[in-house]
Amino acid sequence: MFLTVIIPHYNNVALLGRCLQSLSAAGLGDGLQVVVVDDGSSPGQHEQFDALIRQTDSLSIQPVYNTVNRGASAARNRGLLSAKGRFVWFVDADDEVDSGVLRQWWPRLEAVDERVELIHLGPMVRWNSGRVGASLRPGETHNDHGQVENATLADIITPRSHCLDHTTYWISRKFLSRNPDIRYLETVSILEDSVFVLRLLDQTRHVAMAHDCRLYIRHDEAHSVTSGAWSKEKSAGFVPDILFFFTQLFGFMDRHEELTHVVDLYHRYAYVYMRVLAVKGVPDSLYRSMFYNPVVRYGFIPRNMKERLLKNTMIHAFISFACRVLRPSHE
Repeated sequence: MFLTVIIPHYNNVALLGRCLQSLSAAGLGDGLQVVVVDDGSSPGQHEQFDALIRQTDSLSIQPVYNTVNRGASAARNRGLLSAKGRFVWFVDADDEVDSGVLRQWWPRLEAVDERVELIHLGPMVRWNSGRVGASLRPGETHNDHGQVENATLADIITPRSHCLDHTTYWISRKFLSRNPDIRYLETVSILEDSVFVLRLLDQTRHVAMAHDCRLYIRHDEAHSVTSGAWSKEKSAGFVPDILFFFTQLFGFMDRHEELTHVVDLYHRYAYVYMRVLAVKGVPDSLYRSMFYNPVVRYGFIPRNMKERLLKNTMIHAFISFACRVLRPSHE
């Protein structure tokens, strides 16, 4: 068995069916194992889940049941215990796989060197009301001649690689068995997947890449922790986990200063998450350290108008903080 797909699921049978159908349509037979972890869904969902598995008889599906809802990270870690494939792939229940692309690339992916610990795929495709980033609809195939090639971290970490998207990696099961510290953090509610990838990249030594292979389709209507509207309270609640992620990212950057584009990782995530926190009105005192670092330590260099506005916001926040701290006392 070559690949195990691990899917956490919680009260989401309707969209899970779409995901399983996309895997079934690839027609990979015994080469594919699917582990679906029901993470404490309601009893009614259990019945629908069991019926769905019976209906998808063309897939080798192993259901795993958590008696209580423990979160996606715990479900992924639990699913890993049942994996039998040479590689594992973590997929979300409310997204899907491009079956045509998977079928087309399968022989090339199966032929990777036995030493390969990590395969970096092309970036995910975003599906939003019929708009697909890769100019393909699910089920269509690329007429390409792309290959799976040996790579280094320098090949993977590029300005537009989106290399911290955990869904763009197939991971050697033996590699994970040898490194039990590389697991999803169950105490973190946001960016836990990116922390997981940082730990992967820190430890792996034999990497392959297939950048033209865009297998994963992200549905923008999906309901996840980070989707939908963020209230001010919700944003503030995420601050500790976001700070933790940036702490991990800083450490990774310091350990890999030789990588030309490692700072681009910071720029990408700083722009997204600092903008969200600022727009949602979270007090800057909660994330001031994140504002300070890109301006002073890493020299945040804007690439477009949005990032120029962000830099102005960051500088303003830092100057405001400095003025409050340094303002002479008149008491």
